[in-house]
Amino acid sequence: MKKAILFCCFILAGLTGQTQVSNDQFSLVTKISADWCPNCGNWAWDAFEDMRVSLEDKNVIFVLAHHTGGLENEVSGPWCENLENQYQPEFFLNNDFQNMNSNTAASVTTSMGEQIDLLADLGAFAGVEGVGYMTDDDQKLFADVSVEFFNELEGEYFLGVYTIQNNIVWNQSGQGMVMQPKLLTGSFTDDWFGIPLTGNTGQQDFTFETSTPTDFVPEDGNTEILTVIWNKLPNGKYVVFNANVNNEIMSISSNNDLEKDLSEIKTYLQDDALILDLNDADLNVLQVNIIDVIGKSILNKKFEKNDLGSDKLSIDVNQLTTGFYFIQMESQNSRWTQKIYK
Repeated sequence: MKKAILFCCFILAGLTGQTQVSNDQFSLVTKISADWCPNCGNWAWDAFEDMRVSLEDKNVIFVLAHHTGGLENEVSGPWCENLENQYQPEFFLNNDFQNMNSNTAASVTTSMGEQIDLLADLGAFAGVEGVGYMTDDDQKLFADVSVEFFNELEGEYFLGVYTIQNNIVWNQSGQGMVMQPKLLTGSFTDDWFGIPLTGNTGQQDFTFETSTPTDFVPEDGNTEILTVIWNKLPNGKYVVFNANVNNEIMSISSNNDLEKDLSEIKTYLQDDALILDLNDADLNVLQVNIIDVIGKSILNKKFEKNDLGSDKLSIDVNQLTTGFYFIQMESQNSRWTQKIYK
């Protein structure tokens, strides 16, 4: 069962703080494809490769969605149907069909770039950001997502959270066995379009979980977390309102050897200090490692027995920039991880 939990982390005893979500407006470019389709692996394959290079410096996110064939899945099928595709290959900028063929690919790509820039210059009515992490047993994939509406809006809005993979090798007509780039492979929610949002101002924070996708590889951007705010129109169509993508997925301890003492340590931010409330934990040594979302250790501090006599420990975190961090604590042979947002 896929789950979304509001204002809490399902596995970590973390503290999700408030942050300002980016007001950048992003556009989605979807290539609708099929593994058996000759043109999908011919001119459309080249067009998708070319546009990912020529538009890479713009506020754009690319999605390869297979409507039929061996790479169709429970998300890509309805995703394409929502765009009301007629055949494949087809290209869409957000929800707008791009009349592209082998002769017009270059000019249509240029026009798409101009539209993407225009939307980016106008700014966003709502922003979304997400970060992914997984347990070291590779069984679960998690996504922390923040949404903020900058103005109060009427209408129906939904938050969809998806996996995009860049390491799936599959036979493509016209190409043979090739890597399928930007492949839409799954959703964190039971409904492909996600969960309802309110159009009220203020930040909404969620944690999602799902089983790790097939051939899951977190390293080097092979798996990306795509977040989309959809606006549902009266006719039942879901249109892209804003989106974001993050290819930094961190591995954390699954805590199978959890010690009660460490689990009861509470962490919170106070000004520019990280406070560890020991809650009468009986510890001889405590190693504290602050790790960013790409797994890089930012700060590492060791407390000895004589440091652990007080009720609370304070660590200066003034140097940390705004973002998610994992507070990994180790004592003797156990480990416990909590999550904060600075």
